[in-house]
Amino acid sequence: MNAPSCDAIHLTEVDISVPCDTFAPRVDTCLYRPWYSSIPTMENGIRYSFNTYVTSKDPVVGVAETEHYSFLPKMVFQRHEEFGYLNLVQNVISDGDLSDSGTTLSKFGSQMRFNLRKTFPLLTTKKVFWLGVVEEILRLISGSTNLKEKGTNNMWVNDEAREYLDSFGVNATEEDGDHWRRSDASQEFSQLADIINKIKKNPNDRKIMHSACNPLDFKLSVSPCQTLVQFYVANGELSCQIYQSSTEASLGIPFSIAAYALLTCIIAHVCDVVAGDFIHVIGEAYVNTADVKTIQKQLQISPKPFPILKIHPEKTKIESFEASDLELVQI
Repeated sequence: MNAPSCDAIHLTEVDISVPCDTFAPRVDTCLYRPWYSSIPTMENGIRYSFNTYVTSKDPVVGVAETEHYSFLPKMVFQRHEEFGYLNLVQNVISDGDLSDSGTTLSKFGSQMRFNLRKTFPLLTTKKVFWLGVVEEILRLISGSTNLKEKGTNNMWVNDEAREYLDSFGVNATEEDGDHWRRSDASQEFSQLADIINKIKKNPNDRKIMHSACNPLDFKLSVSPCQTLVQFYVANGELSCQIYQSSTEASLGIPFSIAAYALLTCIIAHVCDVVAGDFIHVIGEAYVNTADVKTIQKQLQISPKPFPILKIHPEKTKIESFEASDLELVQI
């Protein structure tokens, strides 16, 4: 397994304790990175999953980026979960409905699923503003929803964020970066407190939910909830499903995947359960026609192994989290 000529390990991991005197060696995470891990399956009371690990060798100079993982069988290569996003975007630009104004292409009714048990779904075929993701979630946790609040910095106006946004020609300061902040701050925090309380004390509750809006919006505003989040606990694991009514595919979807996956991992950590699945359901996924060429270039890039999220092990109160408590490794 540790020989230089070994490029990948295909491993069935069985979740069972059996008394024996010989063990297979553990996968050396200094040499290998998770490429794919199936959703755990139960058979005859035994839980198992199929996993592929790929070598973490440095890229070879002169070798095309798309060929770095060409040693994988095609079927295994295409199981990388980023292809769920890439296929969605490809579907929008190739078969989407053109708006009357001719400025957007859109598709209705999409779903993606990401396994949070081993890796973290920060997309690798494009830049995702990780610092902005972290700050957005910490802002939600703290109950702060006003960018102009005294003593609160806007993470979308620093140089790193501006470079990130400008690289896609998209201004996310008003729309894509604002969906957390459309509710009363105290209400946002009380929803999180209620979620954590239910997960700890009544994990079978069927209404462990969070809405990124004020429920009164349905009566008082033409803009209903942008995002609805539901959590589910089973087998000691916390899964999350979100529904977004409409979101931009080039910038908004990658940011939302990372943000809600991070929120799920943090809540799982403070509730002493394992992060399970993250399911992203989208009503209308759209792209600006001006961004199509940029997206087509992205579709030519091969995914890389997702990074791994490390959370400070001593943090047990969600309100105590700081950016330094959240680290992505192997990126």
